[in-house]
Amino acid sequence: MARRKQRDEELLESMRAAAAQAADVAPAPIPDTFETRLAYEQGAISNQLIHGFDYHSESLEQKDIAHKMGVSEGRVSQILSGDQNLTIRTIASLAAATETHIRIIVEKAEEAPWEKPDGPSGLGDVGVHDRKSSSVSAGR
Repeated sequence: MARRKQRDEELLESMRAAAAQAADVAPAPIPDTFETRLAYEQGAISNQLIHGFDYHSESLEQKDIAHKMGVSEGRVSQILSGDQNLTIRTIASLAAATETHIRIIVEKAEEAPWEKPDGPSGLGDVGVHDRKSSSVSAGR
């Protein structure tokens, strides 16, 4: 969980830095630009994947996942770090190795998600479906 919080903070800081560089002034609010939304969505998707795989594969060791995927333990560590630009094939391979399923939901963003009153919910809030109890838990 500390890793996700650190990534959230790093993402927000990089968004502020990009805004400052673009405007060449001290950042105030984060502007709603394509670049800002792109950075935000990349971080949000990465955090959702990491959280989901962590939640559903806690009984698996990286060496077991690596063996199933046909890659090294180091590569699995890279993938799970959240700092990689993963292909759909890699994500699908990880899902198959951890016996999980990826569900993608696309919805219209009515406002900049980082401007919501309760904070940047998309950066760390993810719904993780637990088939055993048929419930959805929120995580950070």
